Amino acid sequence: MAEVVFAFLTPVWQAAPPPAPASVAPPPNVPAPGGITPYLVPTTESTVIRDRVRSVIDSCFSQSNLPVSQSASKLYRIVGGGTIVASQIPLVVAYRGSVLALTLSASDNKTAGTAIFTVYVNNAATGASLTWSNSTSSGFASFPAGLYPLSAGDKVDVRVTTNGTYAPTTAEVEILLYLSQNPEVS
Repeated sequence: MAEVVFAFLTPVWQAAPPPAPASVAPPPNVPAPGGITPYLVPTTESTVIRDRVRSVIDSCFSQSNLPVSQSASKLYRIVGGGTIVASQIPLVVAYRGSVLALTLSASDNKTAGTAIFTVYVNNAATGASLTWSNSTSSGFASFPAGLYPLSAGDKVDVRVTTNGTYAPTTAEVEILLYLSQNPEVS
């Protein structure tokens, strides 16, 4: 089977399939208990390869007023509920997969010093990192699938290291972490 990419998909359980675009073949349907079938609808990105679904998910980590002289300081995730709060909590991986990319978006250009963002898995640094370049307010780093593997239950977070000359300390920084996950493989 040729690789078919569905942009922004996630499983949803429903009794009838949504209409598929004419140019895209629908994913294989696997009956669930009670005769309900899973279908994919827009929200993340998935790829169907040889009748298996592999998802690409992203998770946002951020820091307001990124300070100088940080050493592997955990970035924050937004936690919803009655009150939305920022918390230094990891993302728990549901399936086997790997780290695919990091992207950076900031409110200001970096003007001096060093700022390096690194993915941590179960409190251990990986080689997956993004160095923020001077005179930019964005950046990205991508990694081959499988280079930084993940297992179900792994706790993943992003941490930042800045030196004493890092500027500006007023920058709002958002890092998107992209992971692949394959629910067909344990």
